[in-house]
Amino acid sequence: MKKIILTVFALTSAVFAFAQHEPGEITLYPRLGMSVYTISNSELLLSENAEPLKSKYKAGLTAGAEAKYQFTNCFAASAGLLYTMQGERFKHGGDSQTGSLKMTQTLHYVNVPVLAVFDLSSRLSLKCGAQVGCLLKAHSSTELGGVTNNNGEVVDDKSDGDVTNVFNRFDLSIPIGISYEYRNIALDLRYNIGVTKVYKRFDDKSFNRGFMITLGYGIPL
Repeated sequence: MKKIILTVFALTSAVFAFAQHEPGEITLYPRLGMSVYTISNSELLLSENAEPLKSKYKAGLTAGAEAKYQFTNCFAASAGLLYTMQGERFKHGGDSQTGSLKMTQTLHYVNVPVLAVFDLSSRLSLKCGAQVGCLLKAHSSTELGGVTNNNGEVVDDKSDGDVTNVFNRFDLSIPIGISYEYRNIALDLRYNIGVTKVYKRFDDKSFNRGFMITLGYGIPL
């Protein structure tokens, strides 16, 4: 057991000793990438007798910039401003009783992530912190197929609309991520865990959940 502990300690020390970031460095990272989000515990009820549809992940765009300040060889902090498309989607294939349905809700956020950065090496880093988001706009798009109207005709229907007033403007989440940097090109993957309610409904228990993967370029300042 003692040998195992000493081996782990030696390996950990070697990894951190390999980190070669200089204290006092400030680096700006413009970022561009993709977000994949859903809203947890969100359901869509088609009819009283049907099983509710579960929210699925929806892909979108994320872009912005972050600045990182290096406090020590192995520890830094970063703050940024990111535009992120979030939201959810629902899909129902249809059956003999109901028509098909495709529904997408797109939420446009401006997010401010503040992260602690732990450098495991000169290239690999772990990140965690807090992210404050402000909802700019929310849009809903619905496609119905095989719907029977009042005249008994089977028709397709599409609708679009602004649903911003349905959602809370403020969003708080906890990002956890990992970053790999090579020759100033940084690949960053994060999972954001929402901790504030998404909808304005009093009984709402839905939260933003999602991944963000971005490619950035480090510019020393």
